[in-house]
Amino acid sequence: VKIPEDASVGSTVKNLRDCLNVGGGLMEEENGTPWSVNITSGNDLRRFEVVVENLTLIVAAPLDYEYNPRYNLSLELTNTGDNSFWHVNLAIVIMDVWGYPPYYSKQCETPVIPDTGTAENYVVLSSPNGHFELVINGEERQYNDFFPFFRHKLHHAIMNDCCSFRWCTALTHTWNDLDALRPALEARQNGGRLEFQCRDRQLRSVGKFMFLDVSKQMLPEWAQDSQCGMTDGDSYVAVVELNNPECNMTEGDNYVAVVESNDHEMRPTLLAWTQCGANVTFHSSTWPIDFIFQYDITGCPEGRYGLYCDKDCVCKNGARCHGFNGACECRPGWRGRACDIPWPELNATKCRPNYYGEVCSQVCDCEYGGTCDRWEGCLCPPGRLGDRCQHTCAPGSFGWNCSMTCLCQNIAVCDAVNGTCNCSEGQSGEFCEIVTKLENNQDVVIVLASILPAIVIVGCIIIVTMVKRRVTNRSGLHTINIVDIEMEPLSSWELDKEDICFEHMIGEGEFGHVVRGRLRVPEGYQVLVAAKSIRPDRMMASAVRDFRREMDILARIHEDKEGHPNVVKFYGVLTKSHPQYIVVEYAANEELRRYLWGLREQFKVTGERKLFERLGFASGVASGLEELARLKIVHRDIAARNVVISDRKVAKIADFGLSRDVYTSSAYERTNQGGEEELLPLKWMAVESLRDGVYTCESDVWSYGVLLWEIASFGEEPRYAGGPMHPDVCTLLELLKKGVRLQQPENCPLPVYRIIRSCWIVDPSKRPTPEGLLHKIDQLRPPRHAAHLVNHGMTWQ
Repeated sequence: VKIPEDASVGSTVKNLRDCLNVGGGLMEEENGTPWSVNITSGNDLRRFEVVVENLTLIVAAPLDYEYNPRYNLSLELTNTGDNSFWHVNLAIVIMDVWGYPPYYSKQCETPVIPDTGTAENYVVLSSPNGHFELVINGEERQYNDFFPFFRHKLHHAIMNDCCSFRWCTALTHTWNDLDALRPALEARQNGGRLEFQCRDRQLRSVGKFMFLDVSKQMLPEWAQDSQCGMTDGDSYVAVVELNNPECNMTEGDNYVAVVESNDHEMRPTLLAWTQCGANVTFHSSTWPIDFIFQYDITGCPEGRYGLYCDKDCVCKNGARCHGFNGACECRPGWRGRACDIPWPELNATKCRPNYYGEVCSQVCDCEYGGTCDRWEGCLCPPGRLGDRCQHTCAPGSFGWNCSMTCLCQNIAVCDAVNGTCNCSEGQSGEFCEIVTKLENNQDVVIVLASILPAIVIVGCIIIVTMVKRRVTNRSGLHTINIVDIEMEPLSSWELDKEDICFEHMIGEGEFGHVVRGRLRVPEGYQVLVAAKSIRPDRMMASAVRDFRREMDILARIHEDKEGHPNVVKFYGVLTKSHPQYIVVEYAANEELRRYLWGLREQFKVTGERKLFERLGFASGVASGLEELARLKIVHRDIAARNVVISDRKVAKIADFGLSRDVYTSSAYERTNQGGEEELLPLKWMAVESLRDGVYTCESDVWSYGVLLWEIASFGEEPRYAGGPMHPDVCTLLELLKKGVRLQQPENCPLPVYRIIRSCWIVDPSKRPTPEGLLHKIDQLRPPRHAAHLVNHGMTWQ
């Protein structure tokens, strides 16, 4: 049986009665003997199913020629009356269909808007003013927009990788807007065809717009099947074929949507401005006529697409549905028209910077703060979209992927990043919903403006005086504020408090609070950040010292402002506020330790160890540790709790509160600051650190070994055999001197444990370097060393 790949779900593949008739098992029996059918093989992807009531094999899921051009089904049909049965072998050949499946173009993607339940009001392309302009011989007229009036008669629109766009619709004799052109269309010399050449603002050709009298002119080939929705009595048709001058057109490609170009920067508005003009001959004279159109992309609700958002998306497994043509953008591991065909990624290697794709051959070139993802290409910040994040959100939308809808009133403009309404003069309120008059209030405003600076100055003096006072907490512990500690200026890293908006607390430790916020960066968009401060009740000298130390270390790591991909990104500090803050990037997946706990629970259910993913984290930390060693910085607390996982699943070293800058000296001795002994991570510390208080880059390697042990054990708490869960310094030193080490975790491959043990050599000079660790771990990661993994019994589930 041959069927096209675009066969709709539910369409008939084969009537199985035909098979029974051939085999002698007639279905038509007077007693209505029921049949049962079982597809025994060849339907692993569940593309087909049988309707038993009429013994019909139908399409059960979207097909795709590229990923499976043939299915060999074996079916068993059983007569439940006499238990006789028939075996049917059916070969189904999928025929390739040109232009199917639709192509997902990020350059042409549309926003996703909240569903209000009024589907009849959705139009993915809309005119902001609801009309188009018609200029006849210099006289300007306005006519109602086409789209709202041809909802049920408009031919389907099509997009390709160049934002292609074409449509046609039938016009009735009673369509008043055509009256002005009817005489020209019926004139003999025009032959039933009025063709207008279309141009953009740069006067580049972008296609054509036509009126046809179908009694005299043939419809374009692509429109002949649908007849543009014509019914009896319709003889006039409007046809649009537009192209994008930015595309490389080939013969036969004569319909592409227009994306306005402005300073070589593409904007996400289709048909932003198009003028279609011609010299049209009426009975005895020729007049210049121009159509002027302007459209914006308004988007569809989630799960729907099409010009009127009246079609249901078929995308599965988290794939995004293109709002215009319904194409699916599959996530890694899935393929097919509906992204429901499992397709394990064979090439899991890292791409070189700025490249992505299955074979790392595609270039990102992300703009406006977009980041290059290994599989998906550019991941855009809020307010941006497109294959390079080159587009701003269409009017009325904002946020990630422009998926949020603005609520501004009174024609106020919405901020594309955070949706804030930018009110015009005389407007106020969150949504600019309040319109005020200043006529009788101007004197009050002037008076307030004159005294407000004085009020602010007095207030600042009072606040500073209060902040500088030493306080005692409820426990009687003497505390001190940061402003009492002499601090070197970090002027180049000082942030403007007006640029950051704090949201909610995301973490609390022994000495600090961490809150999530949004920071507006100099490029103009907002990024999610985590802001760390000292708890007011723990404002002791040691905590303040570590807090200041973390500022200095982060500033040193980011001297070139770029930092390192495996060290948490540092955005700056707020030292002129109370409390003071260290502002770093926000890690959506929290700390590595908690992430490992989640993987442990998944392992209990699915049995998947995800060792490849975990070793990816180990590789990332080793890379970050290599950078710290290059800068001669000792972290002193390398542990899973101090590694965060970004939303791109990248491990980043964080929490530099105990770090030391050893640019001029390779070791520091443990000191007692004002009678306060520092809290030390004993089970992560090297022998020399426990014994002598010596911290070096080599002692960080010892700690890395414990972190790698945590990764291998799904985040278990380290415990030495024969010792308590929380040993003191003397007990732990005694165990280490006896050669006791953390044991090999369950399900930890031996090659991994060998790397772990190499970090715990007593002689620091014999431990591997961070560079060596990175090399060893990368050797264990597929696919380049697949044979090596097999030889070592490594399983990558």
